[in-house]
Amino acid sequence: MSNLRRAAIGGSILASLTLAGCVGYHSYPPTPEQRARESMGERAPVDVMVRAMDRVLAMHPPAGGGAFAVNMPITTPPDVYARVADRVGGRPVMVETASLPIYHIAGVRVRNSRAQVDIVWPTGRGTNRSSTVWLEGGLQPWSVKRVQEWNEGVIATPELYFIRAGESALTAQPESIEPEAAPASDNP
Repeated sequence: MSNLRRAAIGGSILASLTLAGCVGYHSYPPTPEQRARESMGERAPVDVMVRAMDRVLAMHPPAGGGAFAVNMPITTPPDVYARVADRVGGRPVMVETASLPIYHIAGVRVRNSRAQVDIVWPTGRGTNRSSTVWLEGGLQPWSVKRVQEWNEGVIATPELYFIRAGESALTAQPESIEPEAAPASDNP
């Protein structure tokens, strides 16, 4: 077999392995000339939202450690919305939970093995602040690499995306939103 043919076969195998592990591009809110997927119901955006929310909740728990609600992007299917809120220990925004402190996922950007999630969180003093969480993962479990905190108003608080009790039934395909294994180290 010629060297050229071996190189072509090796390149084809490498390309197919690379494409098989690619988590793709996801963006919310949509950007001009959008080329990324907007759906937040796929595994990569779900995993980064959960990991980022876990970090922000560890840094800024709800006042008094009580119940809280999670406001998700409007491109999140209702069943996934309920599962993500449950995975982080909160409840989805519904009429019944709108009076709880609300953590808002204001933006999600996944670019293959890197991601950023913008979260607006309540200060407990009647104001909101925000954080951007940088993550890496994709082919490996997502881990937080950095957190940037912002003053009030830097990241706009999104409108509430209410779901009805019947919509929050946990009927999503488990393979699309199962939790991934926690990384051995999750340094800030």
